[in-house]
Amino acid sequence: RVLFRSKLTGHKSPVRYVEFSRDGKKLLTREKNGEVLIWQPNSGKLLCRINQSRQSDSEDGRYVARNAAFSPDGKYVITNGLPRLVRVWNVERPLDPPAILGSVKQWTRLGKFSPDGRWIATAYEPVILWDRPSLRVRHEIFKPADIPDNYPRGHLKGSYYFAFSPDGKVLARSIAGVLDILDVKTGKRIARWPTQYKQRFTEIFGLAWSPDSKHIAVTQVGIDKKGPLIIEARTMRVITHLTIPDEQQIAVLQFSPDGRQIAGGRITRDIFQYNPVSSQPADDLVWDVKTGMRSEE
Repeated sequence: RVLFRSKLTGHKSPVRYVEFSRDGKKLLTREKNGEVLIWQPNSGKLLCRINQSRQSDSEDGRYVARNAAFSPDGKYVITNGLPRLVRVWNVERPLDPPAILGSVKQWTRLGKFSPDGRWIATAYEPVILWDRPSLRVRHEIFKPADIPDNYPRGHLKGSYYFAFSPDGKVLARSIAGVLDILDVKTGKRIARWPTQYKQRFTEIFGLAWSPDSKHIAVTQVGIDKKGPLIIEARTMRVITHLTIPDEQQIAVLQFSPDGRQIAGGRITRDIFQYNPVSSQPADDLVWDVKTGMRSEE
């Protein structure tokens, strides 16, 4: 039975994202218009709006957040938006100017906290690892040398998808169809898949870590119609191919808490060609991690 607890009143446009802080004492909502609000979930009380600072070069001078997330301790919120810079906001002092990671000459498209809160990773190109307490750059990791500066048609520019392992020791990122594994402490590249760059028209469109940090699931989307894979992080060996119906393509993946199953969401349009790729409805699928077979099979 689900009981109604509180109503959040004060949004100016439709809500596109919600997230609880890890301790459950705060709730973040992000609106379509780029506003980010922090709430007390039990009472529905609005604690603050964190992006009212007029530090933007947009036409109306307003910063527009496209993504937002809590730090592990719930004291900070990281956002990225327009202009393409990552900002870190102090939730307890929301009127203070945010820390800005990046510059107009070096855009940062995404920002994420490590699970222990010690690091922040920002990405476009290069991936930059920042020390959270000091907000100083610790490592800049550029793309592998064999990936050309001018990517072939069909590749997304820069590092569009990246994720810390649950143990916080490594960072996985995708760039030009390559899965790159980086040591967080040293900033060094420790593994990659595939081992040699191949000019192809398939992009790694998403990735997810298993709860024990031993495996990475990747989705491949593009003209080549590749399916999702599960890769062993230590050896970069493909251990499982996930079966997919028809010619569907998988947009997102998520492991179950026990690591035995993985869920994914299908898409029905090719992201590069904007053509329908299947007549089947776009719904969720669940696989067994060991066999790669769907639950209904």
